[in-house]
Amino acid sequence: MATLETISSDNYALVGDVSLSDIAGMSCMPEFTEVDEVTVSLAQVASADSAIAALLLQWLRKAEAEGSALKVTDCPDAVRLLLDLYDLESIVGV
Repeated sequence: MATLETISSDNYALVGDVSLSDIAGMSCMPEFTEVDEVTVSLAQVASADSAIAALLLQWLRKAEAEGSALKVTDCPDAVRLLLDLYDLESIVGV
């Protein structure tokens, strides 16, 4: 199951398996208010399907709506391939 761990007020880590069934009940979202940029590390993503693309796009929209930015770091190769497949690599910024 995927969880979003808070490292600091502007730094998070997505941890675990990221699939549609794993994120369906996930209520955590990075907090974009009062910061210029939020960083989310994907280093601890064990496995992922296309749901990770939807999740990252949702977070990007939320960041933009709140006048902030999302920086995704430590993207595993499998996730990078998925994002490239959907032509989202440059949008997500990995």
